[in-house]
Amino acid sequence: MARYKLTYFNLRGRAELTRLTLSAAGQDFEDNRISYEDFLKIKNDLPQNQLPILEFDGQTLPQSLTIVRYLAREYGLYGNNNLESATVDIVLDTLVDTYSALVKVFSEKDETIKKQLAKTLSDTGMPQLISIFGKILRQNNGGDGWIVGTKMTVADLALYTLFDDLTGGVYGSDLAKSFLADEKLKSHFDRVKQQKRIADWIEKRPTTER
Repeated sequence: MARYKLTYFNLRGRAELTRLTLSAAGQDFEDNRISYEDFLKIKNDLPQNQLPILEFDGQTLPQSLTIVRYLAREYGLYGNNNLESATVDIVLDTLVDTYSALVKVFSEKDETIKKQLAKTLSDTGMPQLISIFGKILRQNNGGDGWIVGTKMTVADLALYTLFDDLTGGVYGSDLAKSFLADEKLKSHFDRVKQQKRIADWIEKRPTTER
């Protein structure tokens, strides 16, 4: 029986980084995907009335990045010292900024405003954010290895998750242009997905739109 039970919708969304982290750590887990209707039935019983949650050893953790950070610390995917861990946190926090910008655009109901926001994000916002990730990557081994140290951390998985979304068409093709133009980031993306445990997860995970 799997030690961990991860509950979320049948999406990559806010749970995919946790799935990748558990996979990278070599941990079996129950990938419990539920419908929105079933979520409504359990919503009031959840710690913060939202998903994902991770259950293990009688404990329940809410908040996607809290879950990720816990697992990364537990399984040596958070860097080898405080400075490396701080760099991992920079990537995770910048990831929040990036997805916040994406959500602002794609949750806009007014189509005229949405197009304006999307153009601004594509022309300036996303290139700036991707440039930040590129600079961080290049600080270690010239960008030819991992975000920190000599082995993969959850920061590398976080970058992979973002660019998997961007190149997978979840948010439209224009937003991936800056990433595709950066050879170091592209090589890093390939390096992550070629890791055996990651490749195995990608191969077996359910196909979803996002």
